[in-house]
Amino acid sequence: MRIVPVGALIALGSLFAAQQATSPSHRSIKFALMLAIAAFIFRFDMVYAIYMFVVLFPFPSGISIASSNIVLMTVIPMVWAVRAASTRTRLFRATPLDWPHVLFIMAYFVSLMNVESHLALVESLQIIWRQIACITFFAMIVTFINDEKRLKQVLQLMCVSVGLVMTTAIVELAAPGATIIPGWVGMSKQLKEGGEFTARVEKMRVGGALSSDANLADFGTQ
Repeated sequence: MRIVPVGALIALGSLFAAQQATSPSHRSIKFALMLAIAAFIFRFDMVYAIYMFVVLFPFPSGISIASSNIVLMTVIPMVWAVRAASTRTRLFRATPLDWPHVLFIMAYFVSLMNVESHLALVESLQIIWRQIACITFFAMIVTFINDEKRLKQVLQLMCVSVGLVMTTAIVELAAPGATIIPGWVGMSKQLKEGGEFTARVEKMRVGGALSSDANLADFGTQ
């Protein structure tokens, strides 16, 4: 009874790997990665999901329905909700910001009264989904980063994340338009001033993996 499902899983995994090796599909690979992440979250302490997200969130990948960040910050709380219900554990820790957050999201829903087209409605709901995902990330941090050791660890991982982002900015400075990871991390801006390094330093603003000099400045400042 154990060998059969494990064997079937290995067979399906091998078939998927063979198909992607011959004709890779970014959507299929992203879907498989999401399944692997969900399995990881189910298996280990939820704090490791927060650690993982802290490192990955500056490197979102586009999915047909939303950004990978929004999808992840929807999947992670859903997995936690299942685990909390099975163990009868409180979902989130209460904070003084709970009601302000609720009123904040309610204001977004009230603003839907001004929507006049189907396209605008879809865009508005995506914005609300993104804001809820941000608030959920805050709630997950407050719930699971609950001692000094974990606080120190998450700050160290934030430093790693910032270091990776700034490294992509340096790569862009030295090699504008370069692709670091095909289909995922690349530089969208091209150099217009020629190939001299001094021109890159003096005349070009870099965005790195964030693809925006303003976002990179805000991210670095924070």
